[in-house]
Amino acid sequence: MWKKTVVVLLTSTLLAPLTWANDPVATRQAEFKKILRAFEPMGMMIRGAKPYQAQPFQQQALALLNSHNTPWQYFPPGSDRGKTRAKAEIWTRAADFQAEQQLFSSRVKALHQASTTQADLATLRARYGEVAQSCKSCHDSFRSKVLP
Repeated sequence: MWKKTVVVLLTSTLLAPLTWANDPVATRQAEFKKILRAFEPMGMMIRGAKPYQAQPFQQQALALLNSHNTPWQYFPPGSDRGKTRAKAEIWTRAADFQAEQQLFSSRVKALHQASTTQADLATLRARYGEVAQSCKSCHDSFRSKVLP
C-alpha cells in the first residue's frame, strides 16, 4: 500500500508544474506580473520616489515592450471561472477587448520610443501616464474588483 502512495505522490509532484503551465488563468496572471515588474520601477522614477536614471528607465521600458503582448493569448473562452477577475465581457465584447489591447500596445511602444530618444522627463511622464490610463481603462471594463 505504501508503494502505491509513494507512486501517487511522486507522480502528482512531477505533473503539478505541467498542470500549472496548462492553466490559462495562472499563466496570464504570471504574465501580467511580468508587465507590472517592468512598469512599476518606471513609475517610481516618474513619481519621484526614486531618482530618474535614463539607463534603468530604458531597460524597464524595453522589458515592458518585450512582455506587453504575452497575456492576451491566455484568455481562451471559458477561462472566466475560478480564481480570476476576468469578466465575461472579455468574450462577449471581444472586439472592444482587442481594441484595448491595441491601444495598450501602441502606448507601450510610444513609451519605449520616448525612452530611447532621451526624451525629457515631462515627455516620459506623459507617455507613462498614457500607458497607465490604458491599463485603467481595460481594468474598468474587463476586470472585476474582487475575486469570485
